[in-house]
Amino acid sequence: MLFFLINPALQLAPFEAGLSWFELLLLMASVLAITKGGYIINDLVDINTDSVNKPGKNLVGNRISESTAQILYWITTLSGIAAGVLFSYLLHQINYSLIFVFSAGLLWFYSQKYKCQPIVGNVVVAVLSSLSFGLVWLFTFFALSNQGIEFARVQSSFSLTNKLVLIYVGFAFLITLLRELIKDLEDYTGDNRFGCRTLPVVYGKGVAKVFALVTAYLSLAGLIWVDFFYFQMHY
Repeated sequence: MLFFLINPALQLAPFEAGLSWFELLLLMASVLAITKGGYIINDLVDINTDSVNKPGKNLVGNRISESTAQILYWITTLSGIAAGVLFSYLLHQINYSLIFVFSAGLLWFYSQKYKCQPIVGNVVVAVLSSLSFGLVWLFTFFALSNQGIEFARVQSSFSLTNKLVLIYVGFAFLITLLRELIKDLEDYTGDNRFGCRTLPVVYGKGVAKVFALVTAYLSLAGLIWVDFFYFQMHY
């Protein structure tokens, strides 16, 4: 996103201004580690349901013990938060390290509480997925704000960059939401057996399919709108 959207919109060469290569690596490492931690804790919680939905395919409980998975969760999550704190410090925006703490905490709450709530769990995952796109632009902006001359030079391009980033963030949200709705439909048997109150379990598969179709059509309509009203208007 940085190289193919943000930098071209700002008319910047890679690492000419904004985030340095080290800062970008720290941001990527933080996001990847926290995300991996989220997958691990989710697999731990899903041991019972996955034994029905994906028999023999769940890594935790088959190839990795639960205690080992717990250790890996804390290692990856704390490493991700530490990388996020260091990254925020280098950008002189230490308060924004709370974003990484909040994301890790929300992933934990999702696995423990929100996952089995209709719609809420789906929206939480979609928000966190789309947030990863927005963070790149947010921190690029703050990095530029510490570089007065470059900030003034590219300031006129901020409006275009904001629009493009919002398009990607919105699309990432809708596509992830669609994926989560379809996943709930696929996991209906195990979720229903173990009392996980997802949308198809609570309101039926028919309602869940309608939600998925509406989300898919919204994504398609958004793509058409972007094509005709943005790119053809030379934004």
